[in-house]
Amino acid sequence: MANVQLDSVTLNRIAGIFDLEHETDRLTGKKFNAFDLAGVEYDEVRICRVLSNLLDPKGSHCQGGFFLEKFCRKVLNLDPKQLPEKELKRAKVIREYSIHKTKRRIDLVIITSDHFIPIEVKVKNPPKDEDRQCFDYYIEACKQMNNSPVVFYLTPNGTSPSAESLAELSNDPQNITDKYGKGKIRCISFRDDISEFLSECIADSKIYSVPPVREVLAQLLGTVGKISGCIDSSELIEKIKEIIPEEIKVKDLRKDLINRYLSITMERFLQNEDIQKNDTAIKKEKHNREYRLSDDIGKTSNGESISISINIDVYENNAYWGMTLGTCKGKPYDDDLMKNDPEVQRIINRKIEEDYGREYTWVFKQEREDIFKPETVDFYRLLVPSELDKLIDEVVFDLDRIFKKYRSINDAD
Repeated sequence: MANVQLDSVTLNRIAGIFDLEHETDRLTGKKFNAFDLAGVEYDEVRICRVLSNLLDPKGSHCQGGFFLEKFCRKVLNLDPKQLPEKELKRAKVIREYSIHKTKRRIDLVIITSDHFIPIEVKVKNPPKDEDRQCFDYYIEACKQMNNSPVVFYLTPNGTSPSAESLAELSNDPQNITDKYGKGKIRCISFRDDISEFLSECIADSKIYSVPPVREVLAQLLGTVGKISGCIDSSELIEKIKEIIPEEIKVKDLRKDLINRYLSITMERFLQNEDIQKNDTAIKKEKHNREYRLSDDIGKTSNGESISISINIDVYENNAYWGMTLGTCKGKPYDDDLMKNDPEVQRIINRKIEEDYGREYTWVFKQEREDIFKPETVDFYRLLVPSELDKLIDEVVFDLDRIFKKYRSINDAD
């Protein structure tokens, strides 16, 4: 493979782009997002808690039915003649509405004197449904109202429910439409509908004059962008691509970056532990893109060897690092290995309960998703040596800490 190392001038220019971005973030504070810190973008329960409070006329925002009315018009496309404002003012918004017969829970339900509006919320893409899930919600809506019941299906990008979830409803394609259609199941999205709804709320003079509410909505809009995968970093990536020589291919940069990350990380870890590369007591192996360093720490009550392994792995575009325990399948771990450290005992007991019978079991694991994906800003950030060093330092710190803890068990025996 041809040399894919970027010259110092190019690296300095890339670093300058990220320095400017960092300064902008410092001045605006846009990355300090309470919803992101709470993991709302990954958790349907949490995003529903936020949405239910926002839509509730009695919510803590104290803006009455403003948000609910705009939501019903903008997101659900419900006609004011069919669902008038005076009806919405007395509406209830219920989270995790229970269907007693099927023991299901509907994520959100808007209930008025004449309407029962169920909303199923999915934050993962592609969404995963349970068998007959949307069908059961529709049947419940039929029981609760006489006039054209509808189930709204909210996903990151407006995806339709699965045939298994739709059950009998899947027999007729006209049952499934977007919000402008007449289907019994109507698909809406975080990407288009919720984003536009929040943007209009923020721009409205009523909300603009209430800074705390406006700022919360702005943060929620940023999180919705992450749910739908629409955080726009393309402009930043294009700026970086423009200064990378045309003869250098991105796939070659990625391969070189991964190799440097793996080899430098393992080398620094071995140095920290004062482990010589020719130490025969330590088994070092490279499997695909994974580096593993193994050492026996004892035996099971059956006499089977138990080993610990330090793992530094890049799988697809994700970086993983941590430690596994290994033994023969189905062999119990010896309690004597855990007696010296309650934390070790807690970790091992939990992992045995979750993963009993596997040959290798994670007892400590960290990861970074899509960090080696060329379509992301993170990938180009790691091309800068100082940024790569930050990641490597974090990995080595974690491995060093957990490795010393487990080696101390062996030393005490």
